[in-house]
Amino acid sequence: MGTYARIKPETEAWDLMNKIFTSKEKWIENREEIESFLGFPMDGNLYININYLVIERKMVKPEWEMEFRKNSHPAVTKVKSKLRKQWVDLCKRLGLEAYQTSDFYFKFGLWGTPSLYHSINSDYFIEFDGDVDLGPHEWAEEVNEPEFLRLRADWIEKSNSSNVESGNIG
Repeated sequence: MGTYARIKPETEAWDLMNKIFTSKEKWIENREEIESFLGFPMDGNLYININYLVIERKMVKPEWEMEFRKNSHPAVTKVKSKLRKQWVDLCKRLGLEAYQTSDFYFKFGLWGTPSLYHSINSDYFIEFDGDVDLGPHEWAEEVNEPEFLRLRADWIEKSNSSNVESGNIG
């Protein structure tokens, strides 16, 4: 049995979860400029990181070899590398951000608590693997399992029917 929580809107937790789920949109919007900088496609080759350029080792160009840490997999730029500085400058100029679910569980004391994060309609949910006391977390509203599963199933069904109607699948 797990624990299910809805993250209350207008809380610091909701704001952070919103950034986690939406920050990648800016990367997609700026795909052309990022790929122009890299000289190769982002998909499957670039790790979302704004402090270092992190790419698949196979994508390191010969002229870039000295810019990256030796034997790092994936390839990570050195701290004082010129390429790293150019990457950081590009990320700042484009307003790119990088958020991960680990940012959430570190910030709100959930480290070591197996969980999945969901965006359903305009709400954010956490599905904890076991029983979790949500009492200390003012940002969390417990949701019973049947209600969560119904919301998730409705959302999946709606998403699938939207994709079929738009020709994205089927």
